[in-house]
Amino acid sequence: MKPAFHPYEGSEPYIFAWYSPEDAETVVPILDALNRAGYRVWYYRVQAGHRRENIVAEHIIHCSVFLLFLSRSSVNSENLDDCYIESSYARHKKRVVIPVYLDAVELPPGLEMGLHVVQHMRFSDYSGSDHFALALQYEESFKLCKASES
Repeated sequence: MKPAFHPYEGSEPYIFAWYSPEDAETVVPILDALNRAGYRVWYYRVQAGHRRENIVAEHIIHCSVFLLFLSRSSVNSENLDDCYIESSYARHKKRVVIPVYLDAVELPPGLEMGLHVVQHMRFSDYSGSDHFALALQYEESFKLCKASES
């Protein structure tokens, strides 16, 4: 399952969405709702002939918000190393990092240590993807990432 839109490419502030492919069924509707609401959202999409690390690093450098979706399956997946590295790099680059807990996940100690001081959100506190996306819109850091209505 992939979002119904292409990842944002441009110089305006945008949201970097990190999620494990195992969580696509839950995360993609949230990303689609943000896109429908006019938010610029970037997510990783395989690009033949390019190094993933370079693409991801460049997009972390230029994003305004790093939205980190976490679940039991994501912390038990092969993507966990990417999660550590990319969320740490986002914090190093002073990006707003918002962890979103998709379920009652117990983080590995190293990841918990890095995220324990960051304000987080729980998907289960909302009545679905659209409601959750609406709640995200009230986060101050998200306001910069919304395309101006003309």
